Amino acid sequence: MIPLKGVHVPKSHPPDPPEFRAEAVRLVREGGRSPDELAKDLGCSGQVIRNWVRQADLDAGRRSDGLMSDVASAIMDAAERRMRIGGFNGFSFREIAADVGIKSSSVHYHFPTKENLAAAVTRRYTERVVEYIDQELAAGVDPVKVWTRAFRRTLYSDEHMCPCIVLGAASRDLPPEVTAEVQRFFKVCLDKLVAAGLSPDNAAKLLATITGAMVIANALDDMGEYDRATRELMREPDSVTA
Repeated sequence: MIPLKGVHVPKSHPPDPPEFRAEAVRLVREGGRSPDELAKDLGCSGQVIRNWVRQADLDAGRRSDGLMSDVASAIMDAAERRMRIGGFNGFSFREIAADVGIKSSSVHYHFPTKENLAAAVTRRYTERVVEYIDQELAAGVDPVKVWTRAFRRTLYSDEHMCPCIVLGAASRDLPPEVTAEVQRFFKVCLDKLVAAGLSPDNAAKLLATITGAMVIANALDDMGEYDRATRELMREPDSVTA
């Protein structure tokens, strides 16, 4: 388009990276800051951030009242099952539609892109893990045992694998939107371990041990490998908290 003479045409602002928008949405949801307060630090308007939050809700299949629709939940359940086995490339919208018993267009309606769906599934998984961990810690269970048992429970589920571990192994090849959610999962894990009393080094050591044990157990098709790799963690609850 050729601008008219004497008419000022503002330069378009390049779109913010998906990971930047995702972090802004996270700060609004979890940081207790309003969009207008955050906007001052980010150099944008509060309405822009509200639009990002609204779009994130749409991408996650949430209704306007904040609840997840039954169809969106079913889509995410089907995608999660396939992601646990094959990662980001382990599903297509056509396969998800067949799993749920809907048309592919219905999947696109709730999640416009594959990246939106994978990111929403990863975000939901993180939220569920955090909820479970918080409940166990509130009951006074040793944090090392809590995390070791949590990943063991995942190992003994139908798909045997944490979707974030599968995605993490290929994170360099993932779309930025999905990578941001995978990184958030592992950062949340480490942060909560440190908050529970572990040093940063021991938190990283524990997370590497239980995630690595899960990979080995799956690779060898021997669930007992996980128990053998984590036996000392379950035996000596104070061994890694110093």
